[in-house]
Amino acid sequence: ENAIQAARHSKEKKLFLLLKFEKGMLFINVWNTYEGGLIKNGKDYLTTKKKKKAEQHGIGLKNVERVINSYHGNIEISDTDNIFDVKIMLYTLSMK
Repeated sequence: ENAIQAARHSKEKKLFLLLKFEKGMLFINVWNTYEGGLIKNGKDYLTTKKKKKAEQHGIGLKNVERVINSYHGNIEISDTDNIFDVKIMLYTLSMK
């Protein structure tokens, strides 16, 4: 939802989604264009929404990171040239 909103309010209005399963790994890549500056606290991204109630905004990426870490996956987040890019890699569970 955040990616859609950011792309909608940007000049270029681009949103990209890739889901790929290969050799027991799930790859997810979502990137979108955005306008304006991002707010960061260290490596954490903070909400730029006007209504900043802590219980409603700013927890999406933290939840994604928490889930990925609980499954021993990897996440990379970058923002360059007005493109916000999230890359995720998850491993399948081996069944015995």
